[in-house]
Formats: sequence, C-alpha cells, structure tokens
Amino acid sequence: MEILQNNVDFIILILLSTIGLGIVIYNIILIKKGQRTLNWIEVKGLITKSEIIQSMNPSKDLFENYYRASLEYDYEVLGIKYKSDQASLGDAIYSQDKSKAKETLKMFPINQTVTVFVNPDNHTESVLIKGSGGNRVLNIVIGLFLIVAGVLIKMNYELITNTIKGLEK
Repeated sequence: MEILQNNVDFIILILLSTIGLGIVIYNIILIKKGQRTLNWIEVKGLITKSEIIQSMNPSKDLFENYYRASLEYDYEVLGIKYKSDQASLGDAIYSQDKSKAKETLKMFPINQTVTVFVNPDNHTESVLIKGSGGNRVLNIVIGLFLIVAGVLIKMNYELITNTIKGLEK
C-alpha cells in the first residue's frame, strides 16, 4: 500500500497518458481511414432499417435519455449481396438531442435507394457517408490535453498535495 501512496503522481501520469495516447491514436487512424473512403467504389444500396434507438443512462438521481439513428442497408458488389449498419466510420454517436437522430433518419428513410461507398479491398466494409465521421480533431486535442495534464500533475504533485494539506488546516 505504501508503494501506491508514494507513486500516486506516477500512476496518474501513466493513466492519463495511456488514455490520452489511446484517444489520439484511435482518432488518427479514423482520420486516415476516412481519407481512404474518398476513393472507395460506389454501388447502389437499399435502406432496410431506419429507426431511432433510445437508451437510458442513470445520472445522479435521474435517468437521462440518449438517442441514435440505427440504420441497416443491403448492397451488392460483383453479384455478391452484403448487409451493413455502418452509416459512417467511427463509433455510434448517442446524443440527448433526439433531433440529431431524426436528422440522420431523414437522410436515409427506409426503402430508399442510396449510394454505398465500399472498400475495394474488403467488400464487407462500407459506409453511406464518406470521411471519418465525428469531430476527430477535437478528440485528438482532448487526448493531448490528458497527456499534458498527466505530465503537469507529475511535475507539480508535491506542490498540489502541499496546497491541499494547507487548505485542510
């Protein structure tokens, strides 16, 4: 236990740096992959599912509702049929704003013929919206902020703990 207490600053540095670095790497990969989607082949597809998914997240004393658009579509490449639910690269984005999910559904109503962008090297991978999706640059900045915060905490840990001890007196 004493080892942990004597190395809290180092543990904080490792934790924040690892999380920050993971966020940065993940988003850089998505940006590069998003750029490659610009050269993916185009085929026609059909929207087979277009609905809003609602989930509840307990927050303090209440439950908050979160929404996301859930899509599925069929497409065909070289006579082989495929099915996908990926509108864009990246994670499914949940929002408390139901109108964002509705906006996506308006773009892709059920039974609508759409352009599907298919990875020429892997026909099972496809998107309806080219690019990396989401605000990747902001996510990279957040990741870098976590790394810098970890370094600053490590460098100033003694000052921080002495200040907290002084406030407690």
